[in-house]
Amino acid sequence: MATRSIPLAVVALGLSLLVPASGASAAEPEVQPVHIVVLVDQSGSISPEDMAREKEAAGLIAQAEFSPRSTVAIIGFGSDSGGVPPVDVVCPPTTVAGGVERRQLTTCVEKLRIRERGKGDGTDHAEALGHALSTLPKDAGDQPKIVFLLTDGKLDVSDSERYGVGKSPDQRNAAARDVIAERLRAAQRDKVQVWPLGFGNVDAAQLEEFARSGYQGSCGTATPTPRATIVNGSADVDDAIFGSYSAARCAAGSKVEKHTLPANGTTEATVDIPAIATDGSIIVIKHDPRVGVEFVRPNDEVAPKEGSAGGSRYQGSGQDGAVESLRIVDPEPGRWKVRIRSADGVPEQSVSTAVTWQGAVQAFIEPDSSSLSAGQPVKVSVRMRTRRGPVVDAGLVQGLSFRAEVAGEGFQAEIPLTDDGTGSDPTAGDGTFTGSTTIPAGVTGSLRFTGHVTGIGISGDHPVANATVAVGPAPVRAAAVMPNIHDEVAPGGSVTRRVTVTNSTGAPKRVRVRLVQEDGHPITVAGAVHEAPAGNSGFDARLDFGGDVPEGVVVGTLVLVDDEQPSVEYERLPFVVTVDKPPPWLWIGLGTAALVLLAALGLWGLAWRRARDLHGLRIEAFYGSGNGFLPVITEHTRSVSFTVAVEKGVPVLRAAGPADPERCRLRRVGRGFRLDAPFGEVPPFGLGQPQDIGQGLAIRVTDEAEYAGHQQHVEESAPITSAPDPYL
Repeated sequence: MATRSIPLAVVALGLSLLVPASGASAAEPEVQPVHIVVLVDQSGSISPEDMAREKEAAGLIAQAEFSPRSTVAIIGFGSDSGGVPPVDVVCPPTTVAGGVERRQLTTCVEKLRIRERGKGDGTDHAEALGHALSTLPKDAGDQPKIVFLLTDGKLDVSDSERYGVGKSPDQRNAAARDVIAERLRAAQRDKVQVWPLGFGNVDAAQLEEFARSGYQGSCGTATPTPRATIVNGSADVDDAIFGSYSAARCAAGSKVEKHTLPANGTTEATVDIPAIATDGSIIVIKHDPRVGVEFVRPNDEVAPKEGSAGGSRYQGSGQDGAVESLRIVDPEPGRWKVRIRSADGVPEQSVSTAVTWQGAVQAFIEPDSSSLSAGQPVKVSVRMRTRRGPVVDAGLVQGLSFRAEVAGEGFQAEIPLTDDGTGSDPTAGDGTFTGSTTIPAGVTGSLRFTGHVTGIGISGDHPVANATVAVGPAPVRAAAVMPNIHDEVAPGGSVTRRVTVTNSTGAPKRVRVRLVQEDGHPITVAGAVHEAPAGNSGFDARLDFGGDVPEGVVVGTLVLVDDEQPSVEYERLPFVVTVDKPPPWLWIGLGTAALVLLAALGLWGLAWRRARDLHGLRIEAFYGSGNGFLPVITEHTRSVSFTVAVEKGVPVLRAAGPADPERCRLRRVGRGFRLDAPFGEVPPFGLGQPQDIGQGLAIRVTDEAEYAGHQQHVEESAPITSAPDPYL
């Protein structure tokens, strides 16, 4: 597509030197490790059925963890009556770096057992918590520390002389409660969360006390703090365990899906992994180690259980246990399939599947000016990236919290941020959250800007940038309307923007335009040095994109600096642009040589067009629990037009003509799709990825085979049509 040119109008802000304290880094972001202790009640009040559930819970937590730097310890506990110690360290702290360590955890979980009567069969929560606190690292920094307490919550140290020789049972239990309170205060101090899971005939009040008396850390604004979960029976044990683990881990994921695996048969489940996920685990609770599992990537190829494929790294574990998992680094986004097969002799049983994931993100905070003047406004933007690149899809950041604040001597302010295209935010839905504040008159010295990106499903980040408030007006100010995500450029093309400069020094200044970008793409600034005479002036800044710039979104910043003193920054002009290859332009030539050349170009163009063909795809719409489909696209075309409406709670899709004011137009862009909708811009999205399109609706594009046999909410009288394809 041709590069669109947008005129620039610049209003200068007065400013001086910005030093990012957390700028673009060569180090890729990684998910934050956690340190987990699973305390398992082995007392006589636990039934054999509940012990089996506790062991399954401990195994699931061990298999689900996806950071190779996390540690997991599993400790059984009872009491110290009958000369038996109150705790059994069945699995010492183990770094879950690989399959060997996970297998060790799977094996040692089997050492858990109900204690014999009279041999430590009481319940000493005080000693259990004390041992957990001493097991967790003291120097973990801000890495989360979590205790999962699997118990019925009923304290019983009535026969333990640890809590008083010659004392009555009530006196001993009262003394133990005092110790528990002390342990929980220590958990608060050491930032240790306690997440109870209740099994059997539980003391719900005591479990809630454990949860709220430990550290109340969370993943950010409006995210859960520790809570008690009661496991009422075998039917909900997997949901309870997985829900508590995901909430404590600040991980996102699916609900646990249950399936019946026939004797000597197979079943298939699906899980969805979004593009923001960088690390995760697909988990299968199969109960019987004779059950086999295959994990199928979105492209229908079976994923390896060790090694790499499709840009992802894989590590399987638990094949010989009750819980099997596949840990994936940089998973392919889309719909995955889990094929589960029963071996000979395995009876019909229930199996469960789920996925848990997190996005390792790096956040950036950027004031729009490099030096600040008291009494002047400053605009601040916060955005983030994963190992795949910048996050520019508004649907991927839904539910996350973006905040910013500024502080200096005698001055502190919150900066509300939005990505809705209003106020100081220039473009809606591009993943960059923007806000503004005014530096009060009289403020001088250094200011510290801090951003906060938090929420369920990301590792969270808190970038910092420092700025200086200059004395008097800024000597040079500049501004420009920079490209946004909706502007496109082809590899080998260029983007030009007009920069307006106000020079208040009274003498000419020479300014240099410097390009800062995160991904190292072959992009250059043409004519980087410009003269800025006193007063108002302007110049064209041109970005030249190399021919091998990959398709996708490019994020960067043009920084205007003093040419003689490059450490002095005048202005920072961030931009986002979409790189997309244009269709081949075939020119008719004369002569045989020209015809041969045209034939070669035609073959290339045909391959290019087919890569963007919608043939064989299906469009699906969602609204609440309802969904609707269009028939499979049978024509070879680059775009289709349709309308979507909600009728009796069900989304209905119909073919639309080019003059229909309510039409949506779907087309391929790069490796994904773009939807032009009448109710607003929709960010690009991938095959199999649900995409919010507003008004409570979402769509997904899938291939024909994936949904064969599904019910279609579509009028047979209105088959899908497509726009004429000029490339056929």
